[in-house]
Amino acid sequence: MADSRWLGMVKSIVLLGTCALSMIAWPQAGDADRVTNQILAKVRVDEVHACAIVKVSFNFPVRYSDHFPFGYGDEVRVRFRPLNVSEDDLGSLDKRETLASPRSARAAIGKITYEGDNPAGPTLAIFFRHPVAFKVGQGSDFRSLIIAVSGPEPMASCVPG
Repeated sequence: MADSRWLGMVKSIVLLGTCALSMIAWPQAGDADRVTNQILAKVRVDEVHACAIVKVSFNFPVRYSDHFPFGYGDEVRVRFRPLNVSEDDLGSLDKRETLASPRSARAAIGKITYEGDNPAGPTLAIFFRHPVAFKVGQGSDFRSLIIAVSGPEPMASCVPG
């Protein structure tokens, strides 16, 4: 009799634990909205020799337009065109959004911001911790922009892609 009560209590504890874990892991109703309404997906830095290749990925295809300043400074503003944006994401294009800065001394990035409210059009603003030489280009996946950071001096071998 005591064994059956003990077994029943263990089953109840396991069931309660399973329910609690499923509630934690189950996506909340608002989570789907946050994912579909985000412009920036992630940032990745690959360090190759004295060059940091920074890949900023978007949640939809983009086409690089131009950037300013051209190759040296403590910030760079990259203009691009969003392509094939879903109806859910259209309303998010005119907002601002920030990505966490990658931990890379070579890339020296202090802040990455998407500026959808920029009068010049959608802009990716990257602020460096100090002036660096860089080159900017289109990512081969058409869902990213690449910034090759060579540090204080330009390097011919440090190219975006």
